[in-house]
Amino acid sequence: MKIFINYRRDDTEQFADSLYKELSRTFGKESVFIDIHDIPPGSNFPNDLRVGIETATVVLVLIGSKWEQIIDERQGKEDYVVEEIEIALQLKKQIIPLRISALATMWILEC
Repeated sequence: MKIFINYRRDDTEQFADSLYKELSRTFGKESVFIDIHDIPPGSNFPNDLRVGIETATVVLVLIGSKWEQIIDERQGKEDYVVEEIEIALQLKKQIIPLRISALATMWILEC
């Protein structure tokens, strides 16, 4: 199984990084994809994201409290988060939305 983590840096970056570390401990680093750990600087970012999604079994979509506001602000602009979800839908990947709340923030502090 390969897990792709979709998140917004402005909203859920800290949780995404903690989740990545926990999933990597459980399933192994090679089984979890997140851009900040798996795409090296200077790489073809959009292509590497697509490959990450293509090889994923499941896509976790982290939705924080600012998610909708950020989508509204980015209307008409490049939005990798939306593009990742669109690619996952096109490829018929299993998508699991995860609403991140204050309770999740407490989990980060425990990890």
